[in-house]
Amino acid sequence: MVEAPRDPEEELKRFEGLKLGGYTLTLPIITRLKGREKECRYFQLKLLKNGLLSTNTVVEGFFSVGMASINLPSYFDIDYNYLPYFPDGSIVDLAAENLDLDLFKMLSTLVERGGKIIVSLTSYYYLS
Repeated sequence: MVEAPRDPEEELKRFEGLKLGGYTLTLPIITRLKGREKECRYFQLKLLKNGLLSTNTVVEGFFSVGMASINLPSYFDIDYNYLPYFPDGSIVDLAAENLDLDLFKMLSTLVERGGKIIVSLTSYYYLS
């Protein structure tokens, strides 16, 4: 029996509305970039806190469901920011709240055996 190919957009949409501690995950952007394979999507993952959307992303980058024809397993290639900030001036420290492990467990549900999560760590405060 041949397995139907996975749709990367539908896979990513699983994160919409999931709870991460007292916050809610949301995906304001999922798109296929020109020049990228159809199995890959660029996405941004932000947090909602008390009705406020984080002004920076928690995770952004690429997700690919892989290509069986060339033995390429699924993978994430992402930037991770553990310090999302909000329009009211508040900043959440996901590492200090021990939520980063939960977030990466969620991401790993989309990566099959042999796949990878490639992460660059970004953290910054915007000073005005």
